[in-house]
This record gives sequence, structure tokens and C-alpha cells, in this order.
Amino acid sequence: MTNWRFFQGLKNEWRWYQFGKTGDVISSSDLSFSELAACMANAERAGFNRSNYQVHARRDAVIPEESILAISVHPK
Repeated sequence: MTNWRFFQGLKNEWRWYQFGKTGDVISSSDLSFSELAACMANAERAGFNRSNYQVHARRDAVIPEESILAISVHPK
């Protein structure tokens, strides 16, 4: 199961969520970020270790390849 998810919102802001074993959100970012890398760095302070995660980006998003393990793209 994926423990961490990174989502890009309608205003291109990034937020992270951590999920427990049952699929419930157990923690989330209290800030939004203009770049995925900054969002991931913030999640690292909450325990994210760059494994077992997904990135959900808008179709027009530009994401550095080194930030991506799994990605799903959502239409505008």
C-alpha cells in the first residue's frame, strides 16, 4: 500500500498526505507549495523517506524526473 501521496491542486499548489494501513489519512501538510521538491522536503520532516509514494499531478505539470516513483496525471 502507498503510504505517501503528493497532489497538485487546481491552483498548481502541492500538498502531501500520509496514509495508515487502513487507508485513513494520518497526517498531511498544513501548507501548500509551489514546487513538488519543496513539498517533498516538508514531508521528509514528517517522516517521508522517498519510498512507497505516488505523485498525482495536473496534466500540464512539469515535474523533475528524480522526484517521480509513480505518477498519475489528472486533467485540468
